[in-house]
Amino acid sequence: EKAKEELDKMVKKGMDELDKRKLEALAQRQKEIKEQTEKTAEDIKNQGQKDAAEKLNNAADSMSSAAQKMQNDDSKKAEEDQEDALDQLQRAYESLKEQAEELAQQKRDEQLRKLQQELENTLSAQKVITEQTGAMELKKMKSEDNAFSREDYQVLIGLSDEEEKLAKGLKSIKDDLEAEQATVYPFQMSAIVDDMMFIEKLLGEGFFRTDSVTQEAELDVEYRLQELIDALKKERGRKVRPFGGSPQGGGGASMKQPLLPKIAELKLLKQLQIDIKKRTERITKEIDSSKPVEPIMKEVLKRLAAEQLNLGRLTTDFIKQVEEEMKKEQGEEKREGE
Repeated sequence: EKAKEELDKMVKKGMDELDKRKLEALAQRQKEIKEQTEKTAEDIKNQGQKDAAEKLNNAADSMSSAAQKMQNDDSKKAEEDQEDALDQLQRAYESLKEQAEELAQQKRDEQLRKLQQELENTLSAQKVITEQTGAMELKKMKSEDNAFSREDYQVLIGLSDEEEKLAKGLKSIKDDLEAEQATVYPFQMSAIVDDMMFIEKLLGEGFFRTDSVTQEAELDVEYRLQELIDALKKERGRKVRPFGGSPQGGGGASMKQPLLPKIAELKLLKQLQIDIKKRTERITKEIDSSKPVEPIMKEVLKRLAAEQLNLGRLTTDFIKQVEEEMKKEQGEEKREGE
């Protein structure tokens, strides 16, 4: 019986020493985390994020207190300090998250402002070409032989070159927007670029046309550019979608947010279909009233049919993108809830 008691004491002593070593190891680890937290707080403070830095320092203090209590075998009170440290970490995360969203909002507004300005500059330049096209047509009609002079042809070649420059510039804007995960806006820009190249051809050598065919194409370009500008104006200032995630769960804070949300693209998609319908009705009416039909008018209708086909394909792809995004969001919400 005495031997059994001695054995029990030895086992208990061994367990106590083991528990003590575990607490010491945990206390050391707690101290290391505290030091890393202090370093992070200093880095954040240097970046101007004082509120989050203060909360991280508070968390570090709680961690230091927890480590001390663990070394003194007071694990119960150490747990209270650890809970407080977690609370301060959560507060720091929320503060940083809010600042990140504000910065994202500012960046997005600046991108949209720049994009809007580029489109407004393009529209202004297009209006100049449209006005000069009308002036050249009027000059031709007033001439004795209803024809252009040699100097007029040079002016038209210059207008054609300017239209080509506009098309290249808009294509560059379109490429930049595609990099921002947009779909419908770049599609509209591509369609406008195609129209600009068509205008370039009509104004240049081989056609030298300044009549209603060219002017209507120019006005269509102006109208569609204005549509894009108006749509961007509505988007500026709209709150970006809040970043998800948490210190424990990770989440979507690192995911790149699209410059233009799907709802904005959907609105434009609907407007594109309305525009194509109106232009189809107008062109069909012009073709029906002109006999025989000019080859150029058949080309206009053919181009419109191709645009309608491409819009249908775009709509199908757009639906797939929306469905994929919905699945991703549902997956993220499920992970955050676990």
